[in-house]
Order: sequence, then structure tokens, then C-alpha cells
Amino acid sequence: MTKDSKHSIARLALALAGGLAATTALAITIGGGGDARDVDLKAAYDFNADPATTAATYIVPRGTPKNVQKVAIASLCVSVTDARSVTGDSGPFTASASTPFPGTLDSARLGEVLDGFRKQLVADLRAGGITVLEPSELAALPSFQKLAAKSTTDPFEAVDSGEIGKGTWSKTRMQVLSAGGQPMLKDCRALTPGTMMTIARTIYEKDMDGVTLLMGTVTLDFAKAKAAGGFFRGAKADFEFGQYIVPGVEQTSFTFSGKNGGGTLWLKQAIVSGDNPFATGDTTRTKTETKLNNEYDINSGTTTTSGSKTMLGANMDLWYSNSANSLKALSGMLVHALKNPK
Repeated sequence: MTKDSKHSIARLALALAGGLAATTALAITIGGGGDARDVDLKAAYDFNADPATTAATYIVPRGTPKNVQKVAIASLCVSVTDARSVTGDSGPFTASASTPFPGTLDSARLGEVLDGFRKQLVADLRAGGITVLEPSELAALPSFQKLAAKSTTDPFEAVDSGEIGKGTWSKTRMQVLSAGGQPMLKDCRALTPGTMMTIARTIYEKDMDGVTLLMGTVTLDFAKAKAAGGFFRGAKADFEFGQYIVPGVEQTSFTFSGKNGGGTLWLKQAIVSGDNPFATGDTTRTKTETKLNNEYDINSGTTTTSGSKTMLGANMDLWYSNSANSLKALSGMLVHALKNPK
């Protein structure tokens, strides 16, 4: 490897770090495209629409992938939210709400949806005139072995937590799965500096000439947190239920890395399914309790806590159908944006 190549790798690693690193999954999006739009569960996506007409609204770049002619999918993971909680804090008052995923996921049916997503993405890329390496072709490349060592096909759990507004916090638990049963990076949701450096080194190897690596992550959710905090706003916490692909560069994005350049295309606006598979039932309010902040000091301040639990029902046949249609729309818009950069 030449001295100039080493310098190029260092520059690319810095670019990757600036373009891919995220503080927390709930942090404000920094970089190209501004912030993700607030999720509006009434703004349903038309699954009959031509992705070419909707891509400009939904897909934005952080750096523009250019000269992408041959792609190798190095990682494609899908995170399925299975539990949410939210808290609002206002002075001595705290409100909280939590909910699990309302239905029961069948691993075989979910696997079919995710396998279909990968096949759709490959088909859309090839229809756009882009060559896509078969997984076996990528796995056979000597230069890919170090990156492959950072991958897995086993599902794993991830948790996002952090402040979502003044006096409000959210926690989301997800199951992260590989689309199509192919290896995904173990840190696919937020690439570590070590992984980014490995990517930078890999794409400069001789057997990767002309190949652009694609790393994608998608997040499916079922509830929008509604919380309020701050002294004058009171403490509130609740959820609005609906099915959607989560927007934001940390949640749903596709990064292209090649020797000739790269960039990230990410989902700006939630892809919301118009037919909501979730039915809201009764809400149970938990007991409201007021406690001293210091139980040994009678003059201590107090904290009042209340909570709620909402019962949900789910039409899982509709959920699987919505998921397949949403992922198909995402794939179509992604490839259109890739082939028609702004």
C-alpha cells in the first residue's frame, strides 16, 4: 500500500467518523439534511405511489454517493421495537408510561419479510443498472475478512435511551435482526471507530477495486412517545400507536463507501402505514405515590410519581403486510435517490 493510499485511508476514516458517528440514537441529527421530521402518524404513505415521486420528500443525503456501479452489501440490519417507555418530569412531579409490543411475532413470518426486503433491494439496485455482488462473492474476497470478523447472523438486543425534549426522556428496546440471514455488523446501528477504520482500509485493497460497500440499518416502531416536562408544562407521559419506519440518520440510513467516494442516504420522514394494525384498549393508571427525596429528613423535598399502562391488540397479518410494503417503498426510494443525486 502506498504512502498516498495510507493518507487517503486516514482522510476517509475521519470522514466516516464525522458522517456516521452518533452521540445517542435519540440525539438531534447533525449534518446533511438537517433534523428528521417529527413523526406524524396521520401522514400515511401511499404504497401505490411511484418511489420516484416520493424519494425527494423521504430520502436525504449526508454526503452524496457518486460513481456507484458495483455494490457489495456488507451489512443490512433491521431493528424491531419490542418495548417503549417515556417519562415527563416537572419539578416534584413525574409521569411515566410504558408499553410492550402488542402482538406476538412469528420468527418464520418475520424472516420472510426481512428476506423479501433484501431481495427487493438487490432487485432495485440491479434494475438501476448497478451490479450487486452475491454474498458468496463478497465472502470470498481476502480483503473482506477483517470486516467479516466484526459481523454476525445472530439476532441481538439493543436499547436506545436519552432525553427527547425538555424534561422528557424515552427508552426503546429493540431486537436487531439480519435481513436475509446474511452477516450484519455487530455495531450496525452505530458504527464504532474501529469498524469505520476497517471499512476505510478494506475499500482500498486491490480486490475491492470498483466495489462500493453498502451498510444499511432500518428501524421499525409501533408507538410515538408523547411527553411533557418542565416547571410550567406539567408532567405528562403517553403514547400514540401506529406502524412506521423510524426517520433519522441513526435509525434508518444506508451508507455507501468506496475508493472513489461515498456518503449516506437516510430517511427524513417516517414511512407510516395508513392501515393501523393496533387497537387501543383500556388504560390502567398506576397508584400515585409521593415520597420524600431524603427519607431521613422531614424537611426534605418530595417527588410525586404516577404512571399508566395501556392494553393493546394487534392484527398481525396486517402488520406483516404493512412491514413488507413499507420496506419495499424504502428500497425503491433509496435506489432512486442514489441514481438521481441532488
